[in-house]
Amino acid sequence: MEPADNDLTRFLSYLIAAFQQINPAVGQTSQALLQTGGPHLLNPESIISSLINDLAESGEVRQVLVLDDYHVIETKAIHETLIFLLDHLPPHLHLLLVSRTVPPLPLSRLRVRRQITEIHAADLRFTLAESIEFLNTVMGLGLAEDDIAALEARTEGWIAGLQLAALSLQQQADRSGFIKAFSGDDRYVLDYLLDEVFSRQSAPIQTFLLQTSILDRLCGPLCDAVLGKDEGREARMKDEDTGFFILHPSSFILEQLEQANLFIVPLDTKREWYRYHPLLLDLLRHRLHQTVPAGSWEIAALHVRAANWYSRHGLTAEALTHLFAAEAFLQAADLVEQIGATTLWERGEIATLLNWLTQLPPELLHTRPKLCLYYAETLYLTGQLSAIEPFLNSVERYLQQAGVVQAETKNIQGEVMPIRALVTGVQGQPAQMTDAIALTHQALALLDPDEPRLRGLLTIGLAEAYYLNGRMLEAAENYQRAIELGQAGQNSFLVIAGLTRLSEVRLIQGQLRQAAELCRQMRQLTLPGAHVAGNWVWSQLLREWNQLEAAKEQAQECLHHGRLEGNLRIIIQANITLAHILQAQGDSAAAHEAVQATARLPQQQPAAGDLPSTATHQAWLWLRQNNLAAVAHWAKSQQLQPDDSPTYRHETEYLLLARLLLAQGQAQAAVDLLERLRTAAAADGRQGRMIEALLLLALAQQALANLPAALDSLSRTLTLAEPEGYVRLFVDEGPPLLNLLKLAVEQNYPLSQTYLARLLGRLRRGNGRTRCGERD
Repeated sequence: MEPADNDLTRFLSYLIAAFQQINPAVGQTSQALLQTGGPHLLNPESIISSLINDLAESGEVRQVLVLDDYHVIETKAIHETLIFLLDHLPPHLHLLLVSRTVPPLPLSRLRVRRQITEIHAADLRFTLAESIEFLNTVMGLGLAEDDIAALEARTEGWIAGLQLAALSLQQQADRSGFIKAFSGDDRYVLDYLLDEVFSRQSAPIQTFLLQTSILDRLCGPLCDAVLGKDEGREARMKDEDTGFFILHPSSFILEQLEQANLFIVPLDTKREWYRYHPLLLDLLRHRLHQTVPAGSWEIAALHVRAANWYSRHGLTAEALTHLFAAEAFLQAADLVEQIGATTLWERGEIATLLNWLTQLPPELLHTRPKLCLYYAETLYLTGQLSAIEPFLNSVERYLQQAGVVQAETKNIQGEVMPIRALVTGVQGQPAQMTDAIALTHQALALLDPDEPRLRGLLTIGLAEAYYLNGRMLEAAENYQRAIELGQAGQNSFLVIAGLTRLSEVRLIQGQLRQAAELCRQMRQLTLPGAHVAGNWVWSQLLREWNQLEAAKEQAQECLHHGRLEGNLRIIIQANITLAHILQAQGDSAAAHEAVQATARLPQQQPAAGDLPSTATHQAWLWLRQNNLAAVAHWAKSQQLQPDDSPTYRHETEYLLLARLLLAQGQAQAAVDLLERLRTAAAADGRQGRMIEALLLLALAQQALANLPAALDSLSRTLTLAEPEGYVRLFVDEGPPLLNLLKLAVEQNYPLSQTYLARLLGRLRRGNGRTRCGERD
């Protein structure tokens, strides 16, 4: 079809001629009626009826009438003629109608009768397999599958877009780099979209397309707001066909754009929300910036109007996106202040809040105490402790200013003190950690009783202080209280943080079954981040239960989410756990790389002050690989001595030193050190560490040929470990433990025979590695 075919006589003449290409006898009468004109053209049904009769009598040979580019037809009489033809179509005749827009035909009636097959733009898109075939076989480009997948995603399978990309790729040396940067401003795509799409629109539609291109998603009222037509008389548009006024004219325009197949994609079945095709969106944004003078406020004004609409409708995240795009930082800061607490404490969206805060200018941030507090809290929660101090200092300067309201001061102090206490606890020495506990108790006393959010924050802060001081009984009690406060106040952060840290406490306490139950509770929560929060502890549990493949999968998932959120603590935990799992599987090289990946992290030690250093875990790997010289060098660099009085903060390091002493033949020094470690761990409820110390003590006593003491220590260890299912702790000790267990069997020592047999079975397999998919 061409625009000239909008003449009814011309259309009918060509229609009859098309059928006569197959059978010249068809349509003779219809052609004669057409040539006489007059009343037949006022009522073309007589012409079509004659044609239909001829077609019905011409035989049963299947025929297909193809009307291409039907979208150019605008004449109502032609549409009505075609409807009549459809209603009386002979069984052997089919109509294939190709159009860029939805034709004004009774499609719903045909759908109900199942007399229509519709093929839309989505059906014409290439799949990945088809894209590979087209680009590599037809166009001969020889691209990697990943590059084709990226290109297919960018074009959304649009065949013309893929062909235009292929033309450009033929001239590119760095094809992968081109594909990564491929967009609507590529010259071939730009020319096509300008000539075939944009330039063919009326001036008002071009303006609509350009100004709404700042939006990722579009709906009528939002577009009206962006265009400044959401108030007063401008919010109406007159329909030229009906004469009625249309409210929200943008909704009407969006509907028309969809019917015109103008690279617009509906996002819901109600046709309320849409988006532009990515390549068209690139073109429109490129064009918008070309048409607006440099330094103009025009584009920023569009973003601000979008932000105001989103804000009025409670879509604050979207509002902030546009405020930052407009560099309307004061308005953005006001909005972040309003929703920061909800975002962080009720929804637990730490990464989201941190992203907003990092986009605000520092000079503005440091004048807003609430924003500084939010920043300090998110930095702590993501393990970036060394960056916190400037923000706390800014808050404290604000508190010292004259004119600050007393009630406001009290609440801000109540929020600053736990953060200060936590930072002190993580980075400080034992005396400072005691100060951190006192600081937090002070803050609780200052706090208004009607501040449940701050009371919950302080409670979890107190639990952290006890945790960092090694006092696990008090830590567990306060984490449990924080969970209850969070549940009562619907504070998702408190619930998730409390459950996560309490599960870590249970690990240290050797209560693996309770830790597993807490992980299960986290997995059942629908709160954001709850599932990920328990992954690290769960991977630790699976490793201890010798389910190494499952443990590795959990650690890798934890690492993936840590990287997505930029959470250094999670990244460190996941990498270290992964290193231990890989070493248990015998992959020393991969284990070493996992530890080194942690060492390369920025600020890695301050990010997790309660975790052993990367160097400690590297030394642990060296010990498992029998590189005693490297472990001895590490111990010397850490200034560790056998006669030291270990603190909780360095318990892991001294347990490793005890293993080194054993390997070096200094069994008595190991015994003395392990007795001090066991006593300290027992006093503060760290039963998991006590089990480990008892096991090493048994091996040290065996090395001293004190077999009764060795078997007694072993018995106490197994009694504590069996109910919790410990396996890996024993398997990692290898042949020395195997010999002691055999001796226990030979002497009929009163031990659990089932548990003993299980451990002996694992140790007799050599290094105790679990094969892929194998479980204890």
